[in-house]
Amino acid sequence: MRVWVDMDNSPHVPFFAPILRELQRRRHQLILTARPYAQTLELTRMFGIQVHSVGSYGGKQPFSKLWTLIRRAQQLWKMVRPLRPDIAVSHGSRAQVVAAATLGIPAVVCLDYEWTERWIFRWGARRVLVPEVAVAAALKAGFAQSQVRGYPGLKEEVYLPDFIPEPDFRAQLGIAEDVCLVVLRPPSLTANYRTVRTQRLFEAVLYRLRQEPSVVALLLPRSRQDREWVMGICRAQNIANIRIVDRVLPGLQLLYWADVVISGGGTMNREAALLGTPTYSVFAGPIGAVDHWLLQTGRLRLLRSVEDVAQLRCQRFPRTPSWRYPDKGLAAVIADFIEDCSSARSC
Repeated sequence: MRVWVDMDNSPHVPFFAPILRELQRRRHQLILTARPYAQTLELTRMFGIQVHSVGSYGGKQPFSKLWTLIRRAQQLWKMVRPLRPDIAVSHGSRAQVVAAATLGIPAVVCLDYEWTERWIFRWGARRVLVPEVAVAAALKAGFAQSQVRGYPGLKEEVYLPDFIPEPDFRAQLGIAEDVCLVVLRPPSLTANYRTVRTQRLFEAVLYRLRQEPSVVALLLPRSRQDREWVMGICRAQNIANIRIVDRVLPGLQLLYWADVVISGGGTMNREAALLGTPTYSVFAGPIGAVDHWLLQTGRLRLLRSVEDVAQLRCQRFPRTPSWRYPDKGLAAVIADFIEDCSSARSC
């Protein structure tokens, strides 16, 4: 079977890495493409995954994003047409869905946030694969019952079992043992789900950290726009304890050995929450079913107001290098689904 996997954002690389290994173990032929956005290509190299780089970054403006999507779909169409894949798989790649639909290739789209812009997926995806905790929410968001399938876990649980803590990781970063390490992920200024309120709450977090002399905060921006926005605030407000991470780091190591993680939402929050690190979200948009589950189970905390941010406390959090995440076998579960969908053609 020829399986075409497209990775168009950084979190998709660790997600697909164990699934690709499982598909290779089953002797399927892989066609791998990736979008040069954020740290996607750097991560493919870090994971030893060889991909075809296709497309470019569309920026913030809706027209530019739409044009870039259409252009990338055309490029993907031209590249994969001679390769004749049996199935197309992605974690929310709109360009792949468009290209696959025009080539008559069944597309399986994995999603873990049901309130993203989704009309392309409703139109072009043969199946939408979501965590079981998000099935009801996906149906409420407008996906057809015939489209939606659930898997028993979260996206991050596909690859967390591979994680082994490195005891000297903080020392590698030059972070002293008595320092409280805070990892920051700013809200995306270009995402479909961005909100002004989320940006204001994140600004309040920056002001709050300025008052913590024992804190060193590492900032992981998604894009140049995110980086410039945060650093402009830091310069204007004389916030000196925030450092930009300008290279690709092992993300799970960073989140595990951090004392606090604060993000504008998304994969990094879920990874940190499942790793057991004290994790806070300033996301002010519609809360997805996965984050609702993390909130209900106490793994994630939501900062809803400036007053909540003012109560934030940063302190050292004890960790052990012997920690491991249980393996639910999700890579095999998803590989099974891909095989079933391809062989049946009707999924």
